[in-house]
Amino acid sequence: MRTSLFSIFAAAGLIGAGAANAADIYTPPPPADPAPIAPPVLSWHGGYIGFHAGYTWGNVDVNTNYLPSPGAFGAVPFSSSLDMDGFLGGAQIGYNWQMDTFVFGVEVDVSYTGADGSNLVGPLLVGAAPGVPLAGSFQTLGAEMDWFGTARLRAGVAVAPEVLLYATGGLAWGRIEYDSFTAFAPPGPSPFNYVGSHSTTRVGWTVGGGIEWAASPDWSVKLEYLYYDLGSSSHVAFPQLPNAPFAVTQSYDVDGHIVRAGVNYRFSW
Repeated sequence: MRTSLFSIFAAAGLIGAGAANAADIYTPPPPADPAPIAPPVLSWHGGYIGFHAGYTWGNVDVNTNYLPSPGAFGAVPFSSSLDMDGFLGGAQIGYNWQMDTFVFGVEVDVSYTGADGSNLVGPLLVGAAPGVPLAGSFQTLGAEMDWFGTARLRAGVAVAPEVLLYATGGLAWGRIEYDSFTAFAPPGPSPFNYVGSHSTTRVGWTVGGGIEWAASPDWSVKLEYLYYDLGSSSHVAFPQLPNAPFAVTQSYDVDGHIVRAGVNYRFSW
């Protein structure tokens, strides 16, 4: 009987020791790490909308002539110019197509601008050319651009996935106000003082380039330069008091430069 009990306890001890050894030998593997999430692939393809702000400076060339003719009027035609500059800001919308590293697109923008300028010329020359200065005579000129817009093509290369260098060009248009005052007599209403003004929306062309950096798949910032030419326009300045058929004409030719920075949000279409 004692032998049997001893055998039972011995067998139980061996089984427990074996189980403990087995527990020491087997260790469950740690849970597998989740699969890494691939970062989104940056692409310039798609539509975008954004805002911009910058500075514009330009030149207005002005040609002054006389009606019915310089000889009949008794004064010598002349040319002058004025600077027109100021800040601008607005919005843009566009779309890009990307093929490998090449990016092509179209963009339309409109800007409010406070660009303006003025000039004073005097004394004026009277008589037959080359003329003689008339003491007290002068001309004042003014120009102001209210707004400016473009519709352009863009073509560039992604020199890095997040950096785009591009050239751009297309149509440009702007609303400009002009005024002039040409005086051959002391200040005050006179048949020898001529006043003129007009507002016009001119359509011309623009060309330039820029760099755009994608800060994320959705947002980018850009720095851009544009040269623009808005062509010419003219008005007739009539005498303050009746003095037919005499009048003064001015023709204006406008071109300029723009440097601006912008932010774009690209749609994930």
